[in-house]
Amino acid sequence: MRGRHYLKYLGVMLGLVGLALGLSRAAGTLAAEDGSDKIEALLVESFMSEGQADFIVRFAEQADLSAAYSMDWNERGWYVYDTLRETAQRSQAQARAYLGGIGLRYQSFIAGNDVYVRAGKLEHAAFLARLPEVSAIY
Repeated sequence: MRGRHYLKYLGVMLGLVGLALGLSRAAGTLAAEDGSDKIEALLVESFMSEGQADFIVRFAEQADLSAAYSMDWNERGWYVYDTLRETAQRSQAQARAYLGGIGLRYQSFIAGNDVYVRAGKLEHAAFLARLPEVSAIY
């Protein structure tokens, strides 16, 4: 008799563990969908204490410059510049349109594919974090 109760208990426990793992995965997916996992904790603290902060938006796409190694110096320089510029223009387009549309000052940097935002608020960072092309905000 004890054996059946133990097996039933074990089955219930395994079911609960499976449910907990499923909920954990779902919560991780939700965090990824809302972008909150992309915003650095120290930045969130700055928003909470100061109301606004300067921050950097890092974009996931990075320019592939591997072809530059087989070029002469002059050709290489223009290739690198053009590739970095095109990558930044393409991947930053939606974020820059949003920032310009709400009147926030920002500076685009093509070398690391970043945008520096001046005096933004948590709501601005949260919007940008939801963009799939954004990899991190700090």
